[in-house]
Amino acid sequence: MSALMQALRARFLGRDECRVIVVGLDGCGKTTIVHRLKHGALDDSEIIPTVGFNVECVEHKKMIFSLWDLGGAQDARTFWRFYYPDTQAVIFVIDSSDINRMDEAREDLHRMLTEHELWDAPLLVLANKHDLPNAMDMSKICEVLQLYSLSNRNWYIIETQATHPDPLETKLTAGLDWLVDVLLLPAPSRQQLAKQEHQRNRAKQAASSG
Repeated sequence: MSALMQALRARFLGRDECRVIVVGLDGCGKTTIVHRLKHGALDDSEIIPTVGFNVECVEHKKMIFSLWDLGGAQDARTFWRFYYPDTQAVIFVIDSSDINRMDEAREDLHRMLTEHELWDAPLLVLANKHDLPNAMDMSKICEVLQLYSLSNRNWYIIETQATHPDPLETKLTAGLDWLVDVLLLPAPSRQQLAKQEHQRNRAKQAASSG
């Protein structure tokens, strides 16, 4: 569906339309997540690694999300920047069980967040595959990804299980709930919320380390 058709559809349905890039390293579950958000049920036969990009429109509450699933292979990540213009939010997916690649994920995340096209884009981190026995806990993931350093950005992290048979147990729509709430705020209120969240997260980090 073209951007014009998406905008017309959103206006017809009386909902805001939001362009979101879904990024992360290869194998973290991006395509599965987008498929579950679009179709609910999981069909493994339809899940293949994304080469280039794939776009799906997902209606959720007061918004229509255009989810741009970008390929996560190392050579494909160099092309992410071509999709940054007009992006209003970022979903960054990590494999919670892939401990050896967390540093690589952090480097790609922070490199992306320095781009001026994404300066105000809320960041939703999906800690996927959290049901696996060797998955890192949330506090450690926040520390390794250096999320607490994001003082001027709205961000939220939630553990997900994209392959869980029960759509509610995937926790994917809970992430979209947060995005809707943040994106509907006026820009000044969003910035103020980011500062307040940063202070709370810093206090939480200090408490956990002490």
